[in-house]
Amino acid sequence: MELALAPLLEEAGAEVDVIDIDEYPLLEKDYGEYVPVLLHDKNELCHFVLDVRKVRDYLGDFR
Repeated sequence: MELALAPLLEEAGAEVDVIDIDEYPLLEKDYGEYVPVLLHDKNELCHFVLDVRKVRDYLGDFR
C-alpha cells in the first residue's frame, strides 16, 4: 500500500508516517487483522488495499 500511496501523496503535497503496529499494543489490538491500514487521526481510509478514490477525495478535503 505504501508504494501505491506515494503518487497520491506527492500529488497532494502530503506526507505519511509508517509505523509498525507490533510496537503499539493498542493499535495491534484495534487493527492487527487489518494491516496494512491507512488512518488519519481516527479516520480509517482503507485497509489491505489502497482505495485510491477515497484517499484522493479525503486529501482533497484539506486543500
